[in-house]
Amino acid sequence: MSFCVRLIFTLTALALAVRAEEPGKPQRYQFVQPGMGTVWQLIFHTTDDAKARAARDAAWARLAALEAELSDYREDSALNKLCRARVLQPAPPDLMAILQRSVEIGRQTGGAFDPTVGPMVRLWRASKKSRSLPDKKAILDSLSVIGWRKIHCNPEAAKITLDTAGMQLDLGGIAKGYAQDEILKLLAEKFDLKNALIDAGGGVASNGPPPDAPGWTVALDGGITLSIHHAAVATSGDAHQFVEIGGNRYSHIVDPDTGLGLTSRIQATVIAPDSTTADALATACCVMGLEKAKAFSRSLTGIEIRLTPTPDPDAPEKPAAESWETPGFAKWKAAAK
Repeated sequence: MSFCVRLIFTLTALALAVRAEEPGKPQRYQFVQPGMGTVWQLIFHTTDDAKARAARDAAWARLAALEAELSDYREDSALNKLCRARVLQPAPPDLMAILQRSVEIGRQTGGAFDPTVGPMVRLWRASKKSRSLPDKKAILDSLSVIGWRKIHCNPEAAKITLDTAGMQLDLGGIAKGYAQDEILKLLAEKFDLKNALIDAGGGVASNGPPPDAPGWTVALDGGITLSIHHAAVATSGDAHQFVEIGGNRYSHIVDPDTGLGLTSRIQATVIAPDSTTADALATACCVMGLEKAKAFSRSLTGIEIRLTPTPDPDAPEKPAAESWETPGFAKWKAAAK
């Protein structure tokens, strides 16, 4: 996920921010916390200061627990325990839920979204540092263990199985979205905070709108403004995360078919009812490329997509192709006017 989506507000401190209001009127609370390799921002309104602080603490505790369970960086995470053992039983409910959804989206996108690309992601992290391509053997070895069909979830038995030794799962394309959905659910169910918004490094998720507006105002690159509620927005692409090797520009997003970073220059923004879906489909659309993503979008219901070919830095005189949107994308822009 890139940092192309942002809230329109001013952050003044990495702590509690309360705006003075009339007595009895809900006050705006804004909190910031690092997590999952980015900065998280949480906003909601309430008249109860103690509840606001309790909700904050519960939200960040939930985020920390999910990161500890789903991270591929932490050796002791449930995700890495599964990768080492190939069988995990009993599997934690969150890992089960996110892998079930990952397999479902892998099937839906024809493998454009694939949570098993971890070996290639690790190679590309090293390539970014060394500024050199992985050797062919390393690429082939990684490709041999990639494939979303190699994941088997059995929720009745609380059991997850991986087919092949050496598999490394990477949930970077879906974990933030899943965590956003889980935190919004926690705030609504435990604290009755049903008008909240979470920004996770640019990916925005909300339930109800703020009390003083029809929706939450969100800005995209290109001067586009949206107004959202009960929806999530995620953007992926190489505009901010890429590496240049041998005169070629490679995205941080790995193509499961080639094992290499994407070289097609496209940015995808997805608006969906939940952040898990928006996060994963934004990545999948980039992997598909412009024409396949267009065709894929026509099979979706209740999900809107904007595809933007990004300019070629080696040919600045050549303008990029125009952006393309699903018909319903405009309604979210119109709401912001």
